Amino acid sequence: MPAFSGQFDWRAGPIWNVAFAPGGIPVEEIRDSDLHVCPALVDTGASATCVSRSVAAALGLEPAGKTDMQTAGGAVDVNVYDIKMAFLFGATPDNPGQAVRHIQFIDDVIRAPEFDPGDNRYRALIGRDILRIGVLSLSFDGHYTFGY
Repeated sequence: MPAFSGQFDWRAGPIWNVAFAPGGIPVEEIRDSDLHVCPALVDTGASATCVSRSVAAALGLEPAGKTDMQTAGGAVDVNVYDIKMAFLFGATPDNPGQAVRHIQFIDDVIRAPEFDPGDNRYRALIGRDILRIGVLSLSFDGHYTFGY
């Protein structure tokens, strides 16, 4: 079972560097040029993994449809994108220059709603659709572990 761990700030929550690729490319055919790496906030309150418009644009994605998304301000109609997501072993949001040792893709295509991250540094949200594949442990000392 793969696992990774690290430190996080309780005020912000865990932020992981992840890679996204267009959903229509088979995993075995994905090249480095197909990937977009960005920081993603682990959001246990989000039912779906979401990406910002900038992530969709960097991947050259067209919307696969629209959906209603519940936000703190109410329901909004947003674009959805078909993407693939990978965990990066090595580089961290606090040390993005560190070499990536391994990339592990999630097998499923994710239908990711678009969200507006505002001026936050993260460009995606990791929702329960991804977290359900493993076990997330958060410690009071600001340490996390995710095994899947």
